[in-house]
Amino acid sequence: MNFPRLTPILLIGVISFGLLLFPGAAKLEDKKDNLSVDPDRHGGIYRVPLRGNPPTLDPAYVKDQFGAAVVQQIFDGLVQFNPYLMILPALAETWRVEDRGKTYRFLLRKNARFHNGKPVSVQDVVFSISRLLRADPPPAILPHLLKISGAQDYTNHKSGMIAGLQPVNDHVLLIKLEEPYTPFLTALGMYQAKIIPKAEASRLGNRFGQNPVGSGPFRFVSWEENTLIRLERFSDYYAGPSFLDRIDYRIYPGVGYEKIVADFQKGMLEEMPVYGTVPMVENHGHQQIIDYF
Repeated sequence: MNFPRLTPILLIGVISFGLLLFPGAAKLEDKKDNLSVDPDRHGGIYRVPLRGNPPTLDPAYVKDQFGAAVVQQIFDGLVQFNPYLMILPALAETWRVEDRGKTYRFLLRKNARFHNGKPVSVQDVVFSISRLLRADPPPAILPHLLKISGAQDYTNHKSGMIAGLQPVNDHVLLIKLEEPYTPFLTALGMYQAKIIPKAEASRLGNRFGQNPVGSGPFRFVSWEENTLIRLERFSDYYAGPSFLDRIDYRIYPGVGYEKIVADFQKGMLEEMPVYGTVPMVENHGHQQIIDYF
């Protein structure tokens, strides 16, 4: 498992949409299902091509770049990255490193809520990290999580609890490591470490990956396999509602690259993947946003 190789997947989720989601960024409106930029208005539909159907939208089990891109919009973690890969607060409003680097004290936001209306609590964080330690197949960030005190015994089913995950109250969590480990905070910002609601995941079981509930800027609406994944703006997002009304992920399974280009030229997409150097394509006068895969 090679931790640095996760960075390109992260960049797809963080950079591709980073300027579209939050107050203070570009504002977009929808005109007859086409997107245009207007600094004075909110709204609009952003249509994104996916070249494959994600097997799941459960962040603990996502292994593909298509699922990772969608997960970034539905879920939040304790921390997040800005476009320059600096670590910023997310569900954790702040944190403090104690005990010479062996203890992290996280303070959760009191206004953070899941899409079902339930508040995000420390128990949800403990549950989310705990299930990662026993996920099968294991996530790529597992070696970093095993630095938590008692994590190895929990993963090997030698213990029913993780000594290093210590709730103080509903909004304060201590995470104790076996030894100081600088990359630990970075690992918590990766998409696998998104926080999920314990009650909802326990209720849905294996079906959670097809009916995801997160606390991110967009909530899951529907998934038509091999055709469309639809997300809508979450109005109660702790950082404020996004400027977009909706994101439509149009799925192109087994379709040639030319089909995506043609749809982009027709104004049916707001971005497309580009492989190598290609001429700029006109898209009815709209601003181009191009991903390099």
